[in-house]
Amino acid sequence: MDDQREKNRDQSMPKMMEPFPASEVTDWKHVLYNQMVQSFNYPELQTLVHPCHVLHQNKYELGFVINDQNNPKKRLAELFAIHNKGICLQEMGLSPGYLDDLVNYYYKCVAQIMAKYYTRIGPYTYIYDRTPLFIAGEDLDQARERLAALASKQRGSKRHTSDSDD
Repeated sequence: MDDQREKNRDQSMPKMMEPFPASEVTDWKHVLYNQMVQSFNYPELQTLVHPCHVLHQNKYELGFVINDQNNPKKRLAELFAIHNKGICLQEMGLSPGYLDDLVNYYYKCVAQIMAKYYTRIGPYTYIYDRTPLFIAGEDLDQARERLAALASKQRGSKRHTSDSDD
């Protein structure tokens, strides 16, 4: 009886998703994807980034929301520094004023990168323009293919324009 109960519980729980390994995190979209995988795998945690469905202009859109309870400006800047610059801001022993300046600078970098790929519809809410960054339940190989093809809004619109001219 207990074996059947375990089997039923295993079937009812969603399959754990695999994040990109650290050696493959070469782009900001990998960082965001891994954050959403963590949110999917551990919904009880207060993770930084969550996938979402949001009503925008009378249409449900896929996107993500950044948890405003997790000091997002600082956390996003720290993630950017770690993954794009290879430094940990907290371990640098910087004065508080200089640390605040770096956090502000790196947060602006993050905001510029995200504006290239996603449409911001709220202080910490973004929707995908065409290709979703995260699809719940997919395997890592599918995510690799999709993220490799993910184009910025500008590149995507140029490609779309040139396709329609043919």
